Amino acid sequence: MSGNTISFTLFKSDQVSRRTMRYALGMVVMFALVFTFNWPGAFLVILLGNGFLLGAKPTLEFALDFVYKFALGFVFSLIITYLFIDYYLLFLPIMGMIMLYVYYSDASVLSPILKVALCILNMIVPLMWLKTPMLGVTLGLVLVIGAFAAILLTMIMFALIPDIEKVDSDDHGSHAADVQHLSKTQRFNLALKSVMALMPVIIMFLFFDMQTDALIIVYISLYAAMPDFANDFKLGKLMVKTTMIGGCVAFFMYEILVLIPMFSFFMLMVFGLALYAGHQMISQGKYALNIQKSFSAVIFIFGQVANNPDADAESKMWIRVVQMTVIVIYLVIAFRVLEMFFPETKKQSIP
Repeated sequence: MSGNTISFTLFKSDQVSRRTMRYALGMVVMFALVFTFNWPGAFLVILLGNGFLLGAKPTLEFALDFVYKFALGFVFSLIITYLFIDYYLLFLPIMGMIMLYVYYSDASVLSPILKVALCILNMIVPLMWLKTPMLGVTLGLVLVIGAFAAILLTMIMFALIPDIEKVDSDDHGSHAADVQHLSKTQRFNLALKSVMALMPVIIMFLFFDMQTDALIIVYISLYAAMPDFANDFKLGKLMVKTTMIGGCVAFFMYEILVLIPMFSFFMLMVFGLALYAGHQMISQGKYALNIQKSFSAVIFIFGQVANNPDADAESKMWIRVVQMTVIVIYLVIAFRVLEMFFPETKKQSIP
């Protein structure tokens, strides 16, 4: 298959074609599931599914380990929240240490995609608990079920469209930190910088009761987990650009959906976009990184707004774009300031 063409043949012998088709069909299935049943926290299925489908085939051992650790994280988050959420001077340091552990751990302890799930879980449960404890418990449990659904659907897609070449078993794609090639000191400095960038936002949310904007802190916790983002100012500028591009694509999709409110047309639109984005990301095309970040923004923005349509959906779409852009700008500035107090933690291979 040519590097500039996309095959629509389901069982073509080309490895990239198979992975691309599996990715596109998998995203359609997950979008269809989420937009049909529309449960709280459903976006996690699409977010994690996006990472799973881009990586290697999840083994049963990996799937069980992922679900077990995520469920354990949920129980631990509930216990910490129940015991300390009313005592901010205790809760905040404990939350900081939890996130430090998540950011510091390498792939042998927490896979990159599990970090994504734990970042979301550790932000959502305490904030929702502040509304009502039952909401925190319920939404956390829903997130665990959603994570299970994402990996189950991914395994089904891999069974239907198997690889013809072995893919690195450690390759489970995600947007979280890949810190295996950093020394322990570098990992710790990087994790500490990430936590220090995140904590002011957590404090602001707790003291100003901003639970309704919980997704903001989710975005920040995820972006803070990217080692390249923390070390490379250029990547920060790239994130601003791709967030705006993704926001414009999401807005364009929403406007088309308003003009043609057909579920089948929406699925066709998702399929076409996922097919193009998946091909670029899997084949490592020239603009693979740009497309990966832009498509992630589309998932965040479009998934959240279109899944909860109302009269203000269009304005909410742009509010999400502005929020994500401000988040990226904040992290760029925060990491630049923190660089003055920490040694460089640029990626280096460990001898």
